[in-house]
Amino acid sequence: MNAKRILAAALSLTLALGLTACSGGTSAGETPEEVLAKAQQAMEEVKSMGYDMDMTMTMEADGLDEALEILTTYQVDTTMDPLAVKANMEIDMGELGGSTQMQIYLVEQDGSYQIATGTVGEDGQTTWQTGVTDSLTGMEQLDGKAAMDVYLSSAKSFTQGATETVNGTEATRYDGVIAGADLEEVLETSGTLEQLDGLGLGDMSSMLTDLADLPISIWIAKDTYYPVQYEMDMAAMMQTMLEKSMGSDVADLGMTISQLTTKMTLRDFNNIPEIQIPSEAMAG
Repeated sequence: MNAKRILAAALSLTLALGLTACSGGTSAGETPEEVLAKAQQAMEEVKSMGYDMDMTMTMEADGLDEALEILTTYQVDTTMDPLAVKANMEIDMGELGGSTQMQIYLVEQDGSYQIATGTVGEDGQTTWQTGVTDSLTGMEQLDGKAAMDVYLSSAKSFTQGATETVNGTEATRYDGVIAGADLEEVLETSGTLEQLDGLGLGDMSSMLTDLADLPISIWIAKDTYYPVQYEMDMAAMMQTMLEKSMGSDVADLGMTISQLTTKMTLRDFNNIPEIQIPSEAMAG
C-alpha cells in the first residue's frame, strides 16, 4: 500500500469519526453530574438549533516535506420535528487533494428523507444531485443534537473548570472522558461504526479493543444549561485504529497522527426557521 493510498484511507477514517430546557441557571453548589444531567434535560426540549464544527488533523509521514494538515468545517442548521437539515461543508485536504465545498439539504417527509447534495465546482457553479432514502445511514454526523445527546450520556468522570464566554454566552467548562470500553457503543449509536464498516479497513470489533479513554470538554451555559460547545482530542484513538487497520504499513511509512481535534459550537437554540430544499436543487 503506497503512501498516498494510506493517507487517503486515513482521511476517510477521520471523516467517518467526525464524529451528535431547564431554566434558572447553574448553581455553584451543583456537582458536575447534576449539571450534565440538567444539560441532557435541556437538550430534550430543543426543537431547532444550529452548530459550527471544525475538525483539524495533522499527520506526519516519511517522504512528506512538511506535516499534512486537513481541515474540515461544517455550518449546520437543524429543525427536529420533522427533521430537516441545511449544511455547508468544506474539506481542505492540502497537498492530498485540494479543497471541496458542498451544500447538503435533508428534509423528512412521510417517513422518508429527501436529500439534495450540491458540489461547488472550480467555476463556482453548484452541481446538484437529489434522491430519496428511508434511512439516515451516512448522514448521522449532520445531526448535532443527536451527537451531543450521545456525548452527554456516555462521558463520565467530569471535573468543573473555568467559566468562560462562548459565542457571547457565559458558560462553565466540564472536563471528562469517554472510557475506551464505551467507545464502540458511542460510535455505534452515532452511526459512525456503520460508516467505518463501509471503508473496508478490516474487522471493526478488533479495531475498537484496547482503546485509550477519549478526553472531552463540554461547556454548559450558566443561564439555560444548554451545552454550547464541546471539544475532543481524538489523536491517540485515531493512531491506534490506523495501526490496527493497516498494520506494519503505518510504521513503515513513519505515519503519526499528531493532532486530531474536533470543536463544535452550538447556537440559535429554538431559533432556526423552516428549512426547505432550494428550487434550483430540485430543478437540477
